[in-house]
Amino acid sequence: CVVLLHGRELYLGRVMLTAQAGPEGARIGAGVSGKGTVRLLEPAGNPGQFDAAAYYACSRIYCRIWCEEPLRVRGGGGLRENLVHTRERVMSFYLASMPEAPAGIITAMLLGDKSLLTEESRRNFQVGGCLHMLVISGLHVTLLGSSVLRILLRIGLGQRPACMLAAALMCLYVLFTGLPVAAVRACIMFLTALLAKTRNLSYDSPSALAFAAILLLLVNPGYLFHAGFQLSFSAALGASVVTPLMGSGKPARGFSGKLRDSARSWCAIQLCTFPLLCYYYFEIPVWSLLLNLLLVPLVQYVLISGVAGGLAGLAFAPLGHILLLPADRLLRFFDLVLELGRRLPAATWICGQPSLPRIVVYYTILILFLWHRSAGGRKEIRQKNAAKRPKTTGLKLSHTGFLAGLILVLLIKPSPASFSLTMLDVGQGDCLVIREGRTIFLCDGGSTNVSEVGKYRILPYLESQGMRCVEGIFISHDDADHINGVEEILRMIAERKTALKVGVVFMPAWMLQTESGKRIAQECHAAGVEYATLVSGDVFRFGETCIDVLHPFAGKGAQSGNAGSLVLRVTHGGFAALLTGDLEREGEEELLPYLTDIDVLKVGHHGSRHSTAEGFLGITKPEIALVSAPKRSFYGHPHPETLERLEACGALILATKDGGAVSMEVKRGELQIRTFLSATEKSAEVEEGSGKEGKRILIREEMHQVMCAVC
Repeated sequence: CVVLLHGRELYLGRVMLTAQAGPEGARIGAGVSGKGTVRLLEPAGNPGQFDAAAYYACSRIYCRIWCEEPLRVRGGGGLRENLVHTRERVMSFYLASMPEAPAGIITAMLLGDKSLLTEESRRNFQVGGCLHMLVISGLHVTLLGSSVLRILLRIGLGQRPACMLAAALMCLYVLFTGLPVAAVRACIMFLTALLAKTRNLSYDSPSALAFAAILLLLVNPGYLFHAGFQLSFSAALGASVVTPLMGSGKPARGFSGKLRDSARSWCAIQLCTFPLLCYYYFEIPVWSLLLNLLLVPLVQYVLISGVAGGLAGLAFAPLGHILLLPADRLLRFFDLVLELGRRLPAATWICGQPSLPRIVVYYTILILFLWHRSAGGRKEIRQKNAAKRPKTTGLKLSHTGFLAGLILVLLIKPSPASFSLTMLDVGQGDCLVIREGRTIFLCDGGSTNVSEVGKYRILPYLESQGMRCVEGIFISHDDADHINGVEEILRMIAERKTALKVGVVFMPAWMLQTESGKRIAQECHAAGVEYATLVSGDVFRFGETCIDVLHPFAGKGAQSGNAGSLVLRVTHGGFAALLTGDLEREGEEELLPYLTDIDVLKVGHHGSRHSTAEGFLGITKPEIALVSAPKRSFYGHPHPETLERLEACGALILATKDGGAVSMEVKRGELQIRTFLSATEKSAEVEEGSGKEGKRILIREEMHQVMCAVC
């Protein structure tokens, strides 16, 4: 087995081992042994969340081992170890020769290492639709391989020796970059082209693409579900198959002709990759075409300067600095242009994650259109050879109309449920999403055991559901596990790192006297978001939904922390839910005179033993109890005593630690409950009024996350 040392993590065949510190002297190819606790990699708990388990499963990595003693290392080294050391030297030279932003970009473009890439640069490339430049793909391999081949031919090498040497150098380069899927695909196609050249045979790009796919899938069938594999092959398919069918067949003449061909090629690639980009990124770069037409022609000069400067820097640093100057200036220009593009109005459009059936329909229509174009082209050729004037029979599809139709098929979604309430899996924290139609409210958003929960869990969920605007965010109190994710989102809005818009942030009146409340008010001001305070008696109405503020009470003295938690009652027709924040027993007792029967209870304080008392449950009589808690809670949440009290009152307990995100939708008088991970769906009739008579719970199996299951 090959062991790759990456920071504190070791990847051993099908097992990923994590230690407190990497063992000294560990080299690639070494044998590593140790003792520790084995844990399966956890799947994503929310829609839109990055699924680490599925991602690593594509590379046949399924476990993580926390080693409880020092690892023992034996052997290792060789060619790949030397290549890694050389790559680290080149990275250090880039960092010493260029500012941080250009150094991170050139390292990602040439070495496939994004550790030096700044978050600002990565976001600029993503919003500009130029992320493909940061991935070693067909663009890089083709440009570098063609340049190497031309140089070898010009220095006097024969065609066959030049092709063989160019092939060897490109294989070494792909190995040097760590064998990314896109680069391996491009290298196989480049080698196939060189073989055809040396044998005086014609080169067929679609055949070479199919050959590369067969080889990669024979090595690892899991690549079929790898995002990099899908995007790389779909882009190559667009360039090699769709572009010729969209063209007139005439060679481009002049600048305008080349510009038109470049735009046509971009459109063809976008047609093939568009569903995948929506599925994995949930947003569309609006100005992508203009930015790509401007920057892609300059990439070859960046690559040539970067390669020449990096190689020269290993031998003679001053020469390397001189050769890197063009790449440095061009990459600064890239960053400037993309930063300006990011600040253009409507730079990105949140489209949401399309369903798999819609993607299948999209590609089916695309294939039928391409078949129609191909059949029409063959018919015209036959008529021209027969010296006959082509006849226009049947309906000729317009490119513009076809493109608009495809986009409508993919992006126009059925109207959302009349009402939905979703509790996200944020670990040790809280976050709930309330939605009726296009009106969306958040209640809390934070976590103490998930880093950057706003960026990696809350925001991806909102974007994957196509939620572009949040009317308001309710903050129950000022604990970090309820607010740090909200603060992250506010900072991202202020820094233009997301296209999401937020209307108002609501918090209890007492919070404005705390440091956390003052900080949130400042962050709201920086993001252009309003903020307001709430007390009991405040009411929000939108559509058929009503949100009543039950706590904290007005004029009853200052309350803070858990005791001052914001308590909301959410009603929609006959449905009623109670969201209690971290309210404990004393606060629950104060609320008793104002409570009635409810359908859903968001269990207070993550299921702590100090909340959800018997008297409180006796009045509310919840049918469903939602618990937001991680699998391994430092505080022991949810507490067994609390779970016993909930079971005794007949409530169905749904916890994020077991099933991930819990979503409830009201459709045509029926409440449908889905858990993201447990592959089950429950439904109950929603009666008018507060009575529970006549309700029924149905359970039926539901297939979920097909791609992850296959991996």
